[in-house]
Amino acid sequence: MEEVDIPDELQRVQIRRTVQHDDHQLLLGRQKLIATKEKPGMALWREKLFAWMLKSSESAMEFFRLPINRVIELGSQVQI
Repeated sequence: MEEVDIPDELQRVQIRRTVQHDDHQLLLGRQKLIATKEKPGMALWREKLFAWMLKSSESAMEFFRLPINRVIELGSQVQI
């Protein structure tokens, strides 16, 4: 699996010389899955397992090695 270091890649690419690497903010989306009996589909235990796996997985911020003081996360809750 390829590992990407976004801050390092941004330093390599220079679109304009006036743009500073430290002058930007990064927006990430995050979803919280909620298992429910209301929607037909998977068995409830599978929905709970899937939601737990998503919660336990590495965040995009960690995966892409983004600086914690530059990231803004927007979240939503989704019933499955």
